[in-house]
Amino acid sequence: YILIPFTYIYTLVVDKIYKPKKKTMTEDALLVMVDRAEQEFGINENESKLIKSVLDFDELKVLDIYTPRVDLVAISKNATNDEIVKVFRRSGFSRLPVYDENVDDIIGIINHKDFYNKVLLEKKTLNDILSKPLEVTEYMDVSNLLALLKSNQEHLAVVKDEYGGTLGIVTMEDILEELVGDIWDEHDNVVEAIQLVEENKYLVHGSTYLSDLIDKLELDNLEDDDNVTVNGWITSNLGKIGSAGDSFVYDNLDVKVVTASQKKVFEVIINVLDIKENNEE
Repeated sequence: YILIPFTYIYTLVVDKIYKPKKKTMTEDALLVMVDRAEQEFGINENESKLIKSVLDFDELKVLDIYTPRVDLVAISKNATNDEIVKVFRRSGFSRLPVYDENVDDIIGIINHKDFYNKVLLEKKTLNDILSKPLEVTEYMDVSNLLALLKSNQEHLAVVKDEYGGTLGIVTMEDILEELVGDIWDEHDNVVEAIQLVEENKYLVHGSTYLSDLIDKLELDNLEDDDNVTVNGWITSNLGKIGSAGDSFVYDNLDVKVVTASQKKVFEVIINVLDIKENNEE
């Protein structure tokens, strides 16, 4: 009996993703049901977050999760075995893109296991273990990317721009991290998504649901139907992925990015200005 509410919600979520033509309930209604189940039926916060992540999954694009070119770790097709070993060790990755002249011309992907067994032990060449790279655009839905990776039994795809240049790569791990990485990473400290640091000033995590921020800070003036998370809201207002030090003012909110990567904002400081003070400025 304890699992009945959770099982019911899970069934609804699965129907939403895999049977979009049979929508019997809006996403907002589902989110309300998840919140109610958390409050009344005993599903825990992690389970609630996971369900919400699944609901938001069909809104994600590759551009939301991929590793950009500047952070790309790849090797030349002319690299020596010793050089490749060093890159595998230094990066800790199990797969590496291989390029011809430069990273705009990625010719294949090598797997650490194949490299060790077939190249180092069996003395085969690098070409013998190259797998043809999957290529996707930054605008592909992540749900379609997941299906593509599964159908091709691949873990990595190269993200290309409209001119054929390499924007970066996206992996199966990036997808899984978007769903559960912020929930069950055993090495992360448990911290509040929205922390009051001083009067009217909050430290907010980029992965925080925008609806949670609105409820917590009672922001009746913040209306945004296009973004799910604080990170998305910040990106829309800045017109780019935020970097540390970037800032903007939204009505009576003074927003400043504290920490960020090439892919997303991790933390921001939001100062809720007095309405009178904001008008004077």
